[in-house]
Amino acid sequence: MVNFFGIPAATTTATSRLARISGAAVLTYFPERLPGNAGYRVVIGPALEDFPGVDAICDVERFNRLLEAQIRRVPEQYLWVHRRFKGLTADYPDYYGRDSRNRAPR
Repeated sequence: MVNFFGIPAATTTATSRLARISGAAVLTYFPERLPGNAGYRVVIGPALEDFPGVDAICDVERFNRLLEAQIRRVPEQYLWVHRRFKGLTADYPDYYGRDSRNRAPR
């Protein structure tokens, strides 16, 4: 769980781990739908410097901040149905309208 918009979110460290194993450069990739079904614009950023770092969690936090900035720019384009805030304890609101946090695992 790593903060995403200030809330702990289900997040994978796979990008950091794969970059470490392969030595591959990591670039940001932000597709954006153009108005009137005119197609897409894709912005591919430069290779992230010092990535991966020494801590995979710090790498994920860094990447989440980049993603948050893009979402703030065009919030209507983010896939909000993606359940990033699943797996939270009862200390957090029930973001998805059906509280499954207290159910026994199947």
